[in-house]
Amino acid sequence: IMCVAMIWAIIVTIGTYVVGCVFGRTHRMSGSVPYDLFMGAVLNPRIRNVDLKMWSEIRIPWKILFFISLSAAVKDHEISVERDLQSRISPEVWSLFGGMIEMNAIKTSSPMLFML
Repeated sequence: IMCVAMIWAIIVTIGTYVVGCVFGRTHRMSGSVPYDLFMGAVLNPRIRNVDLKMWSEIRIPWKILFFISLSAAVKDHEISVERDLQSRISPEVWSLFGGMIEMNAIKTSSPMLFML
């Protein structure tokens, strides 16, 4: 899955660079192709009304982080039940709680992302 994600990220990077250069939507180009390619030639690349930078930085990673935190909390709970430890609030639970709060904030403000 990580290989596919990395290949897809490189394809999207090259695609946004080429489309930005072809349609003249570049912003503050340095003249160095590798630098401009990975730093971004287009200020706010969009597919229709979806901002690619916001979508890739907010939508997907926070949900993945939430599910990773959830799986760590479940595994920690299984281990503590197995060892018959007293109930405690583990760091995994706090991480899960923080992820839930952040996901709520993102879901609340996500309709505004498409208005920008």
